[in-house]
Amino acid sequence: QTIRTEDAEKLHAMSLRPFSQYLAFDNDAPCWYINTYTDEAADHLINPLIKSDHLHCRHKGYDIGLSEFKILREESYKDLEKRCWDKGSNTKSIQIEFKTSTSIKSHNTYVIYPTPELIFTGLINKWNNFSDSSILEEDNLAANLAQACSINNYSLRMRQFSLESTWVDAFIGRLSIGRFRNSTAKSMVTMLLDYSQYTGIGIKTALGMGGVSITVKQM
Repeated sequence: QTIRTEDAEKLHAMSLRPFSQYLAFDNDAPCWYINTYTDEAADHLINPLIKSDHLHCRHKGYDIGLSEFKILREESYKDLEKRCWDKGSNTKSIQIEFKTSTSIKSHNTYVIYPTPELIFTGLINKWNNFSDSSILEEDNLAANLAQACSINNYSLRMRQFSLESTWVDAFIGRLSIGRFRNSTAKSMVTMLLDYSQYTGIGIKTALGMGGVSITVKQM
């Protein structure tokens, strides 16, 4: 509890929250990844945490010590978009690593196999809600992008996520997208999946689900 109560209440009241976070192990050490995708969220979350050496978990009633904070990436929507469109045409394939339990909700059902269209739909929705650069207005864009690429390879397994007293069906693992039909699809998918490293993929990304990283293979 390092964030002002009014700021925390404002963030949690939003239907789409401008931050994601998850816990993962890197080199056997626990690392807490916090991602924000608006300036306001960065001011409310990142800046207070950088100055803190511990967190108080009010809900659980204990403190957690924090070690060194590092800013891994910082860029504007415009810069992210330009970088991906400049280099995206050379993309051969993109591997998504689902680092924490991931689930996508569709028609009130938890989907435990990620299709490109479902992945793109969620990312386009977040981009259009938070971007201060371009808006992706094309009709049926997610479906069109899904038709312009294919899943190359995947290695996924079930891993449920505990959400208070409920277990949510979910998955972790890797999935590779490629075989792009045109250069526009390459650049657009590269941009959206790069953005997913900030937003996460699927539901409950503010609670630790859907943490991802990507690896782009160039031609």
